[in-house]
Amino acid sequence: LDPRFSRMLIEAAEQGILRDTAVIVSVLTIQDPRDRPQGEEDKADSAHRKFLDPESDFVSLLNIWEEYHQVWRQVRSQGRMRKYCSQNYLSYRRMKEWRDIHLQVTSLLKEQGYEIKAPVLSRTAEKKGEPSPWYTALHISILTGLLSNIAEKKEKNIYTAARNREAMIFPGSGLFGKGPSWLVAAEMVRTSRLFARTCGGIEPAWLEKIATGQC
Repeated sequence: LDPRFSRMLIEAAEQGILRDTAVIVSVLTIQDPRDRPQGEEDKADSAHRKFLDPESDFVSLLNIWEEYHQVWRQVRSQGRMRKYCSQNYLSYRRMKEWRDIHLQVTSLLKEQGYEIKAPVLSRTAEKKGEPSPWYTALHISILTGLLSNIAEKKEKNIYTAARNREAMIFPGSGLFGKGPSWLVAAEMVRTSRLFARTCGGIEPAWLEKIATGQC
């Protein structure tokens, strides 16, 4: 594994959220499973809307994973899964690749003695306006491997990233148009401009904790 992803998994084990982070790490090793064909962006965005989490694209990916497996348990048919993926603008090939890599990652973790179980952390925030313990643990784990991809809001969808780069939230993101004050991105991709892709809102206080080893 990429050392950044290994670092996420080690932190996730300490945070008690290894199962969900293993799913995220697995999908970050492949091309985004969501299809957004040229000329069909609006249709794709509409199909993906049911998966979207307004605070984090990482959670949106978990939502895709959970629904995909829920549908699979119901239909148990490769043909029907292909149809499901097509209707929801998901790449059947990349979804299969995601599953295969996840199996490899979890097998490696088990060989190293890690226990992969459902997190017991609450998804309900303790105080209004604050992230839940589950969200906090997940994103602290992600942050440990992606510290070079943090960014602070400048205006609407425009952010100041590390090394004084200006990045824009990718239009297909669930955070587009309502981005948080601070975010972490899975990657910074330059096409027509620099885009922050697969983003999650973070608290700046988490950065200090990570830097001082107090997570």
